[in-house]
Amino acid sequence: MWQKYRYFQLFFLVVFFQNPCAAQNNADTLSVHVNSIQILTSNYDGNRQKLFDLIAESSAKIKSLVEEKKPDNNAKYLKLTLLVNREGYKLLSENIERFGYIDRKTYEKIDNSDEIGKLTQHRDFLQKQLITYQSELADSKNDKNRQDLWQKTRSIEGDLFHDQSEIKQKLREVRENVYNIEMTEEVYTPRSSGEKGIQFVNMPGAAFAHLQVENPTAGFSAKSYSGWQIKYMFTRGKTYFQFGALSSDIKMIAEEQINELFTYGFGQDFYPRYFGRGKRSYLNLYTGYTIGGFFATTKTASRHKFSVIANF
Repeated sequence: MWQKYRYFQLFFLVVFFQNPCAAQNNADTLSVHVNSIQILTSNYDGNRQKLFDLIAESSAKIKSLVEEKKPDNNAKYLKLTLLVNREGYKLLSENIERFGYIDRKTYEKIDNSDEIGKLTQHRDFLQKQLITYQSELADSKNDKNRQDLWQKTRSIEGDLFHDQSEIKQKLREVRENVYNIEMTEEVYTPRSSGEKGIQFVNMPGAAFAHLQVENPTAGFSAKSYSGWQIKYMFTRGKTYFQFGALSSDIKMIAEEQINELFTYGFGQDFYPRYFGRGKRSYLNLYTGYTIGGFFATTKTASRHKFSVIANF
């Protein structure tokens, strides 16, 4: 009796000290890595082909694929879900970011060790039950009892098949990591072609303008002019017309001196890729251009000047 007790005590200590390491190893080998990434690219067609070349090189399997155009701006859009082994997963992670601007990136590690462990324990329990019932079935002489035991064995065999299938599926999942990829074409200006073309909006507005003359000429121009402009935006690509009237800030006496400026223009504003793409809720840098001109009026004449202005 004492020998049995000592043996049990030694066995308990071995399991107690080794089990945390085994559990840690299982957690590492029975985990699924899920990486999700959203890419904005100005060269959609070229980078799309490079992406599929990389998918082929990594031996990834395409689980789902959606390719369409965004309804709001007609931009091209690709969404992929990939199943890839650990070597291919590493290759994708090292090269995926070179296809454009990374708008969002998330990572998740799903530990399947607990679920696989529970399924394995349940499977082992059913196997022991099956052996017991099969032994009783072989020894039983009662027809009714044999029928009941036969039905129980059939039921356990079905449950065993289900558990074994679930275990195989979980083990297959841990051998293949998941990569979710979204690639969207960057659109800075309204489209002139395509399914939707230009999308019109109705956005009138006003702005105060101040013009500082760098080298004013006495008797011809004032040092500064101020006034208001009406700006009407008519497409989602921030395309607009503007009209304004500016008056000199000092009283003009000479007839040749410019007293008022009437401005007009057509232009576009957009958020380029190097200025942050307008993602922040404040301090969004943007650029654009205005093509137009102005009429400079004196007491006796009017002059016109054409201009092209780049905005930053």
